[in-house]
Amino acid sequence: MIFVMTVSRRFLTIAALLIGMTISLPAHSATPVDMLRSELHSDAASAEKAAAELAAMGRGAESAIPDLVDALHYDEESVATRVSDALLKIGPTSVPALIKVLDDSNFFVRRRAAEILGQFGPAAKSAAPHLIPMLNDPTFDVQKAAQAALVQIGAPAVGYLRDTFRNGDEATRKMILNMLPHMGPPATSLLFDALRKDDSALIRASAADGLAQIRPVDSAAVAALVGALGDLDDGVRAAAVGALEGIGADAKAAIGPLIVASHSDKDPLVRHHALSAIQAIGPATKDSLPGVIAFLKKEDPETRRDLIAALGSPTMPMKDASPILVDALKDPDPPTRLSAVQAAAAIGQQGPEAIPLLSLAMSDPLPEIRSAAAAALGQLKNAGVDATAPLGQALKDPNPVMRHQIIQALGNLGAAGVPALIQELKDDYAQLSHEAALAILKVGEDARPALESTVTGSDPVLSQRAADVLKHLRKKSRKQVEE
Repeated sequence: MIFVMTVSRRFLTIAALLIGMTISLPAHSATPVDMLRSELHSDAASAEKAAAELAAMGRGAESAIPDLVDALHYDEESVATRVSDALLKIGPTSVPALIKVLDDSNFFVRRRAAEILGQFGPAAKSAAPHLIPMLNDPTFDVQKAAQAALVQIGAPAVGYLRDTFRNGDEATRKMILNMLPHMGPPATSLLFDALRKDDSALIRASAADGLAQIRPVDSAAVAALVGALGDLDDGVRAAAVGALEGIGADAKAAIGPLIVASHSDKDPLVRHHALSAIQAIGPATKDSLPGVIAFLKKEDPETRRDLIAALGSPTMPMKDASPILVDALKDPDPPTRLSAVQAAAAIGQQGPEAIPLLSLAMSDPLPEIRSAAAAALGQLKNAGVDATAPLGQALKDPNPVMRHQIIQALGNLGAAGVPALIQELKDDYAQLSHEAALAILKVGEDARPALESTVTGSDPVLSQRAADVLKHLRKKSRKQVEE
């Protein structure tokens, strides 16, 4: 029977060939990707499941890109989410297909395609010129998706935005300015141009706000904002001040111009906020000097005082500030000279760097300034003998109030100030002689060697007074030991 069946099959095959029939080989079975591509066109539930499986295949599902993009037409957002995941897993080869549907009649598709392109970041830079027209899409959600996508694409999109900004209306320019701060440093040049050149005060003000948001801070941004302090529009100047305040410590170069604005801007609100900005920026540094110097020769005395006072910071290098302060000590305005003394003291408070400047101030014609210089010398840390020389010379000052201040300063210098204090024991004013003795006693045992040397000296009056102070010092020491 088996034989018969075999013969029959052979016979049939031969017969078929004789009558011109052809026998087809079985077709290759469909691949998993092909089957899933078909499912994408079935219904929403099937498409969602198929997209999830294609996402798991990653780049191996590349042939399904057109079908996945087409599946963005389903109303269900859950399908779009799965499609987005699949396209992102496949990679940037999905970008061209997504670009093709950016002008789809279905706003859901346009929005979804823009959102997916944005997630590719700079890899979707070829989409930038196609996304820009969507900034004016009739559907608000599509506009927002296009904005977000361009921001995510970042630097590669800035050049395209520049052309649109140049030719766009005010609303379009404002929209672009809102995007630029999120695109980082590559966007700063466009913001500079808008701040300096745009005809609209609203746009210039918005550009100032945008520059304040970009990090890291570009020194050119600070310079542009400082330039905007001279804008004719009150709102632009206010925005520039607010931007500098927002930048804070990185805007040290703006301190001088802000001081000028706080005094002379015609808008009281700008003047007020300029003071807040100065406070937010903090102590001046070397970077602040050009902005200070630029206005010292031009401004009224009150402004000059504040400019000089701003230099008084431990963060300011004395070698850089010194020429400015020397000039300020020659200013015809006494309060400005006093500000220079105070600034020098503040800069040099940790060491002797301020001594030459303060010594120069000790020759000022006004006792108030000489007194301030003396007090500052007495407060310098680690100044020692270097500070006593100008103070000792100043004990010849005919003004007793001045000599009183010098005694206090010498007492603050410790043992280094004792030799000059001993000489002051001979002051014609008994009160000042007594103050010198008390200052020596305050120094304590460190004053003993100089006192003992004076006791054996050739000046009988000074020897006697030194002996009296030494006697009190010994009593004080014994009492401390007993306690």
